[in-house]
This record gives sequence, structure tokens and C-alpha cells, in this order.
Amino acid sequence: MADGWYLIKTVPDLFRNEPINVGVMVTIDGEVGSRFFAQDERGRIDGRRLPRTFPPLSTYREWVSYFSRVASEDGLEERLQRLAERPREMVVERRGGFAGDTVSGTPQQRADALFAALVDDDRMTDIPTVDASVDDLFRRLDATIDRDVDVRVRDKGGIPTTVHFRYRHTGNHVTLMDRVHLGGGERRVSQAVNDLLFRIRLAEKSAKVRDFLVMHDEIRDSQMEHEVERIERYANVVDVTSNDPAQDVAAKLGVGLVTAGDSHRLLND
Repeated sequence: MADGWYLIKTVPDLFRNEPINVGVMVTIDGEVGSRFFAQDERGRIDGRRLPRTFPPLSTYREWVSYFSRVASEDGLEERLQRLAERPREMVVERRGGFAGDTVSGTPQQRADALFAALVDDDRMTDIPTVDASVDDLFRRLDATIDRDVDVRVRDKGGIPTTVHFRYRHTGNHVTLMDRVHLGGGERRVSQAVNDLLFRIRLAEKSAKVRDFLVMHDEIRDSQMEHEVERIERYANVVDVTSNDPAQDVAAKLGVGLVTAGDSHRLLND
């Protein structure tokens, strides 16, 4: 295995071909160091940090695992050459050796140093959270939205309790609303959806609420699509990354949008 280092990039749009640096691999005397975007010190990928332009979380994890594995095996150059022969969402460039000792230390220390210099961590994480997107679209509604709402219900045993929803609109009828972040890993998202559906069923049965609206961010893979389909059995859903989510929410609530020059409504505390 030749000593040197490799720059890994993702290509969100193969037609436009505008790669984004996402990782570095370093090989020295058979030892390997690597660092990838959204990867912690134990090598785990935090899906919450992945921009929407990235491959789906499960796909990105597979690529990182693949690069980390083949970097320590024989035939790395041949594997990477075959990889380069077909357009893919992830590409690798061999960038040579370490002439002039531009970086020094162990393979991992060199990988960390190159990563810090070449991967724009701040730019990629500067994307709206689902909460910020929801607040922005609510400001466009010609309606008053209550926030942090407790609803009195009875549990399965008939014991009085409360369930919490993030938002409520009260017009001709009450609509309880919440949001789900789909980038937190499959288990975490599934647990969040389970909790949400439990609260919806209790509010529907005990408080006689009939209208629910759930806002979510981009669906990145089939598992997240399945979770959204589960929600759709009990509530209307709106993707906050769609072309005009405020219009979608307004239509479902039966309200208008503020016009240019009007004061935007603020969420009630």
C-alpha cells in the first residue's frame, strides 16, 4: 500500500458535478487514519448533522464504512480506480504524499489536520432546523398559533393526565400540531413517532380533538418515508422543505397568508 492521502467528496447533483469535500483518509506504513463529516471520535455518524444535499443517512454510513475498510486492505488503488470509472454520489481523489511535511504526526493526526483544512464544517451544518422552519412558516400565516399546549386526557386506565403538543390553532375547530425531525437516526425517529401517535390517539379519544397537523423535514430514505406514512394515518402532514410549506399549512388550517407589508404574527408564549 503506497503512503499518501485521499480526499473524499460527495456529489449531490451528478449533472451539475459540484463536489463537496466530506472526508480524508491517510495511509502510512500500512496504518490508516480517517475523518469524515458528522463522525464522532468513536467513528459513529450523527445523522442530525447531515445537510439535506447529502446521501441518505444509511447510504452515507455505508460509504464511510466502505472507505474505512478498504483503506486498510491491499489493492486500494485498484478499488478506487474502479470506483472512479462510474459516476457515483461519492468520489475519492488521491492527493499524493507528504512532501515538505505539510502535516505531521500519526496517520490519524494527519487526517484530522487535513480534515480541518479541507472540509468546511460550518458551511455544511448551517441549515435550518425543523423548529426554525416551522416558526418561519407560522409567521406567514394570517392566524394566531398557540405554543406549548397541554391537553387534559385520560389514559387507558381512565386516570386523568395531560399530553403535550407544541402548537395549537383555534378557529372554527381546534387543530393540535407538532413536528418531527427525520434526521436523528432510525431508532430515535421511530420512538418519536410512537410517542407522537400515542399522544394523538389519547387527545382524539379523550379530548375529542379531530384535527392534527404534523410538520417534518426532508424524507431521506425509505425508512423515514415509512414513518411519515404512519403519521398520515392519524394526521395531516406537511414537509417544511417543500416549495411553499406555509401555503400547505394555511390550506390545511383554512386560513390565509399575510400579504406584503403586513406585520407577521408571532407565536404566543
